[in-house]
Amino acid sequence: IQIVETKIMYIIVSISHDPIPD
Repeated sequence: IQIVETKIMYIIVSISHDPIPD
C-alpha cells in the first residue's frame, strides 16, 4: 500500500484546485 504517493497526489490536486477548508 503506497499511502505516501496517494497523499502527494491529493496535495497536488488540492493545490491545483481551490483549497478545501478543514
